[in-house]
Amino acid sequence: MTGGSPITLYLIDQGSTLLLSDNGDTLANLSGVGIDPWRSLGILRRKAQRYGLALTEQGAFEALVKPEAAPMAFAQSISGLIQIADWGADAIRAKRPIVDLAQEALPYIVARDKSARPERNRAVIGASNTTHVFDIRHGGDLIDVIAPKAQATGAEMRKVGDVQNGPFADGLSPLIIVDDRHDPIRAMQEIAILGSITRAMAFTTLAQTRH
Repeated sequence: MTGGSPITLYLIDQGSTLLLSDNGDTLANLSGVGIDPWRSLGILRRKAQRYGLALTEQGAFEALVKPEAAPMAFAQSISGLIQIADWGADAIRAKRPIVDLAQEALPYIVARDKSARPERNRAVIGASNTTHVFDIRHGGDLIDVIAPKAQATGAEMRKVGDVQNGPFADGLSPLIIVDDRHDPIRAMQEIAILGSITRAMAFTTLAQTRH
């Protein structure tokens, strides 16, 4: 479910029928992750109807079925709630601002040497004749600013290795800045890995340049 919560669906005996209901948990979960589902009830109701679910005025997704139809109805209802959860995940991604780490770091990078003019998106050819683009060139540094994630670190190591082993960098050398403001332990781990082949530093260390 959106935000890591499990999908819940209750079976309530109504005598000759069974009521399948999420008891309002789905909309409550969407609200809990910053989405206002009450502004999108029409969209959610139409999505639910495709799976045999009704959206009540109280905000519960429900289906009333005969006992013999319960297994199929249960599976369809779960599929419907998954679709609602996917809608919520897309809404969260749409609301999330795009963070330009390099732009955030740029004032601190320039502060190291104000006489050097920064150049954004500097392209350099590696030993494999692959063109690599670095976030910023400043003086003799080819700088990338990355989040503390294994995937980003792996990509940087391949890029840096190719550039450092090639003849085309014109005396420039890579410097990788890892954003440690939210997860400093993970950032230091990634810095240690990067440090085995190139220069790497924490964003907060860079920021101290201006103080």
